[in-house]
Amino acid sequence: MSDQEVELPAPPGYGKVVALSPQHHAGLGVDPERRQGFGRDKHLLMLTDSEFFRAAICYPIGLLQPAGQEQLVPVAVLGLNEGENLFVGKDGLWESGAYVPAVARRYPFCVVRVSGGAVSGQRLIGVDRAGLTASDTPLFDESGEPTSAWEQQKTLIDQFEGALEISERFCARLVDHDLLEPFDAHIRLNDGRKFTLTGLQRVSEEKLKTLDAETAGAWLVDGTLARIHAHLISLNHFPRFTERCV
Repeated sequence: MSDQEVELPAPPGYGKVVALSPQHHAGLGVDPERRQGFGRDKHLLMLTDSEFFRAAICYPIGLLQPAGQEQLVPVAVLGLNEGENLFVGKDGLWESGAYVPAVARRYPFCVVRVSGGAVSGQRLIGVDRAGLTASDTPLFDESGEPTSAWEQQKTLIDQFEGALEISERFCARLVDHDLLEPFDAHIRLNDGRKFTLTGLQRVSEEKLKTLDAETAGAWLVDGTLARIHAHLISLNHFPRFTERCV
């Protein structure tokens, strides 16, 4: 067994990511302060479509195509400028009542698909090494055996990965039926300052009206239409940013 931690590609917002290992991470647990602070400097955070109903209560939900990726990603819009999350207070914590996206609650873990080598195509659980600390509730005991704390974390990771696959299919449906349109969010603050958020897409209400009856009926049954409407309703939050940008 190697004495070296295996380094993996890091998702956005993560530091050095290594493969989670009972050998290297026995006695360590999640650093609660690091987890609570994840996303404090992000104006966009990824969502899965299963989160739309809860997230739409708090934030606008847009669709983003990250550079170098073919797949659209739903995102919660948390601020108007890069590095700004208007829902995190001066203490670095998410404000009470704000929905914390699952991608933030999953930190410091991630799942990485390996390309190349003997394990190509496999998925490994990675961890931001800075997100672990000595803990009374470690992920693995001193013998390297998983604890109940790890079982809880693994359940969250598995649930997120399952939701992510479903969300990818949801986004693919929107693309396949040509329902999307680019849009810019224009915000004018009370002091006269103007902000424009670009690069997002949304479902076009006009295109949605032309959806054939068979597809609309199927989407009504499986919840796709409800998620689309949650997304559209959430866009009404943009004017409320004027209350936060003071």
